Amino acid sequence: MLSISRVILGLALATLTLPALAASDKLQQHMLNKMDANKDGVITLDEFQPQGQKRMTKADTNQDGGISMAEMQARQTAKMAEHQARMAKYKAGMEAKFRALDIDKDGKITPDEARQAAFNRMDINQDGQLSADELRRPGGKRRSASSW
Repeated sequence: MLSISRVILGLALATLTLPALAASDKLQQHMLNKMDANKDGVITLDEFQPQGQKRMTKADTNQDGGISMAEMQARQTAKMAEHQARMAKYKAGMEAKFRALDIDKDGKITPDEARQAAFNRMDINQDGQLSADELRRPGGKRRSASSW
């Protein structure tokens, strides 16, 4: 019985592992095809171009061929500012959604409020009823109750 369990476990692991290995092989082949300029099956240092090369070029603001600590810090500061702007936009959107779901404006969303909001979102013509057309309508205002 123990050996059958091991065989089953081995087959399960193989089943789960093979797609990952195949994907890994495809990635390696893609990288080789992309970088192997002379198509000899290997990548030399002259052919090797890491993905961060474009970022390094962009960060080298004084174009002296290298990145100083000041340039690195400036790049990181700019990236942080971009991230903070995205987060502020996300937070504002989340707060607007919360206000829309909090029907009684008590600072909490109850299951009944979430259900009502989902119903209202699906009730395109706002007649208090969901028709077959509103139920099958793709996109638009309709979303599931769990997507608030």
